[in-house]
Amino acid sequence: MTSARLAVVTPAIDVGAIDVAGTLAGLGDPRVTVEHHFLAAGPACIDNEADIAACRPGLLALARRLAAGHCAGLVINCMYDPCLDELRELVPVPVFGCAQTAMSVATALGRPFGIVDVLNLAEPMALEQGHAMMASLLARYGAGAACVSYRAIDVPILTLYDCRPLTLKALERAVGDMANDGAASILLGCTGLAGLSAELQAACSRLNRPITVIEPLRTTVSVACSML
Repeated sequence: MTSARLAVVTPAIDVGAIDVAGTLAGLGDPRVTVEHHFLAAGPACIDNEADIAACRPGLLALARRLAAGHCAGLVINCMYDPCLDELRELVPVPVFGCAQTAMSVATALGRPFGIVDVLNLAEPMALEQGHAMMASLLARYGAGAACVSYRAIDVPILTLYDCRPLTLKALERAVGDMANDGAASILLGCTGLAGLSAELQAACSRLNRPITVIEPLRTTVSVACSML
């Protein structure tokens, strides 16, 4: 029996900073094979609206090629869901956005949740812009009422794993702040954090914090696999 192909597309070029393939290893099931693709040209990461615009040509072209190659579904590996509506009109296969899927799961838990983002806080207005973009997605997907906290760690996407222990400590501090804000679940606001989600969940348990960590990439891939 030939398995269906689910393509995970990172809307950026590969600069070696994030091990997406490692995150995806072991996902899928006997019915679905999960594969991963970076863009051939585009931004190194998605931080803002300018990066979304820069990734658009490569993302649309790659999605069109994958759909033509009999891919059964696409997952866009970014918490800003770049070009999601346009992609759904462009290709004849289901397209899953990590933000939409993970926010739906966070809301379905029936508990207030918080979002922890990754930003370079040395950049002027970075926190305000990041918060505004996430708030726009929450409103778009009807999850705003359930989100009670937004925090950001001062670690840019491409340096998340330069010093893993420091990034994890920053996440733990943010989780503590969001728990104090009333959050019972924490949604990771960047799919690049996937490689730290298990350690963060273990830290929550160790610190006796009854917090559920929702990792958007694995969550979305799991949902997509169940629907193909």
